[in-house]
Amino acid sequence: MWYQLANRARDKIGGALVALSWLGATSLAHAEGTLRLDTGDTAWVLISTALVLMMTVPGLALFYAGMVRKKNILGTMAHSLGAAAIDDGSIGFDLVGFQNDSGKVGTNPEQLFAMGYAACFDSAVNHVAPTLGLKPTKSSTRVAVGIGQTAGGAFGLDIDITITVEGLSMDDAKRLIEKAHEVCPYSNATRGNVDVRLHVNVVQSFDL
Repeated sequence: MWYQLANRARDKIGGALVALSWLGATSLAHAEGTLRLDTGDTAWVLISTALVLMMTVPGLALFYAGMVRKKNILGTMAHSLGAAAIDDGSIGFDLVGFQNDSGKVGTNPEQLFAMGYAACFDSAVNHVAPTLGLKPTKSSTRVAVGIGQTAGGAFGLDIDITITVEGLSMDDAKRLIEKAHEVCPYSNATRGNVDVRLHVNVVQSFDL
């Protein structure tokens, strides 16, 4: 879908350039029969065409890239054509599709999804633990996201979540993870649509 959006943006921008070039040429051809090039009307046509062009290209790029806060048109188009970044500029990635044969090194969308899911699920674990009266001394969440083609020809995700908990029994750890899975926004977004498997590791700590 990322590449489709980029292609749509390029097609729309190209179409706008052609349309505006035709508009400018037609207006000037009409003006040549009655007005000279240095007249105010002709200058207005040139300026108006240039202004519309300046607004149309970044406008389309912003619309199709979905980054309305970006001020730099080149940066926005670069994002729409193979990069992702938080709008405050604090973090960004070069993107590589799972079918990319160019040899480009970068991050794919599935890795970004896994990173977000892991952070969200770990937050859910920390949120629900006190409500269950549980006090794990430490926890970590690892998410592995796979992608493949379904029988219908579409592409779908396949997810494994491994939670390592320290300081709880296995029964309490499972209870904690099941509750976290109920409240995690990512889990709720994928429930019934994506195969998500939970795995629990319990680490018992003791003093020597």
